[in-house]
Amino acid sequence: MFTEDGMQICKAKSTLKKSLQVEVSRRNAGDADVTVIDGSALLWTIHWPADGTVADFIDNVKARLISYLSESDLYLIFDRYYDYSIKLFHLRGTTKHKLVVTGEDSCPIELSMEERRSRYELENPQEEADTIIVQQVLACAGEAHPISVVSDDTDVCVCVTQMCVLLLHHYHQAGLDVPLIMESPRKERAIVDIKVPPSKHSEIVENLLPAHAISGCDTVVSYYGLGKGSVIKVLKAGYQLSAIGNMDAPFQQVLDPATAFISACYGIKENTDMSHTRLLVWGEKNGKGHMSAPNLAALPPTNEAFIENV
Repeated sequence: MFTEDGMQICKAKSTLKKSLQVEVSRRNAGDADVTVIDGSALLWTIHWPADGTVADFIDNVKARLISYLSESDLYLIFDRYYDYSIKLFHLRGTTKHKLVVTGEDSCPIELSMEERRSRYELENPQEEADTIIVQQVLACAGEAHPISVVSDDTDVCVCVTQMCVLLLHHYHQAGLDVPLIMESPRKERAIVDIKVPPSKHSEIVENLLPAHAISGCDTVVSYYGLGKGSVIKVLKAGYQLSAIGNMDAPFQQVLDPATAFISACYGIKENTDMSHTRLLVWGEKNGKGHMSAPNLAALPPTNEAFIENV
């Protein structure tokens, strides 16, 4: 479940990201005017000397941030359950570009030219860095900057796959046209061009976020044996999930297309009763020629359980 360096492996969501991404070279990606960094992801990649101390590690963090600041404005975002201090970073390096730090407080702090101010227009009570990053990317995009998002490599971590989906969705919804790339703190990893996929996947991009959400994400449990590759394949069949996430839509109007979509992912088409889908899948798995009962975990959920996901 984890790599040697402690990073979580999630093959299903890595498959989702790989099916959506368009990779570009560093040369073709160009230089960003704004860099938005997942602070927790960055800390995973900072070198800790074998005989070093915490102070050495902090010095390396500062050096990495200064290297980003030498090239662009920097938005540094932490999940809110991590403690941090604005004093972590010395004002050296903010004379040319600004540093905006989001941490425990809902209002980010900007450091620029040895001045400190609150960025009230970016205030956000969300605790997940993923959603805050997307919000701040959209705010930066309004100024027509080339933007780089730095986060975990998608082969080993769930959150950046979700962020990729969030960026794709909101990039399309906002009708943006600014250069936007996503890259790993590890410089040798691939760079993903967020600007290209909306045109490449124009038939599914509007329904991509709700499909990702109900098939398993950070806040919704996934389904045993149901991979993101299957989700994308079914989504391309033309399922409409726009009611999901619409707070004004009647619940049944949300539940029916969600049920039909997940049922189709299990191979059962045109069904709006998840318990019935469960029965049909059980019949297929327990049919003639099967020598043992199917794994119950591989069956779709009941109606009652599925409603909790919707």
